[in-house]
Amino acid sequence: MNIQIAYNIKRLREQQGWTQQQLADKLQLSRSVIAKWENSHVTPDISSLMKLSDLFHVSIDYLAGNNTFHENVIAELKHVFQTSDQSFDDEAVEIMEYVMTFPEFKERLFQLKQLTPKKQHSINELLGAIIQQYKQL
Repeated sequence: MNIQIAYNIKRLREQQGWTQQQLADKLQLSRSVIAKWENSHVTPDISSLMKLSDLFHVSIDYLAGNNTFHENVIAELKHVFQTSDQSFDDEAVEIMEYVMTFPEFKERLFQLKQLTPKKQHSINELLGAIIQQYKQL
């Protein structure tokens, strides 16, 4: 099995805060099937990949680890921001993956963008404080 698919299924499930059983229930499968996928013992069939894609709001290419999309976006961002820094690549990919995994966060970012710079700064400060509080828990 493609190890990347196994890794992505597990990572996306954990990002949602779901157990294997909860994911299995959503897909109307047994928990053992999910475990086999995540342990690279079995590859999901195309029907299951489509369901996973819909459930996680990602493409099947993304589940399979096809990085062409990411590479194209990174190249475009590098051009726009005129940088060749490798750390920029890693950070941009992480941010894109997060936004792709949590579409509601993308919506909030667009809402934030519509606010005045002063309000954006205030919300950024609040968000920073909230994150620091949660780190201490």
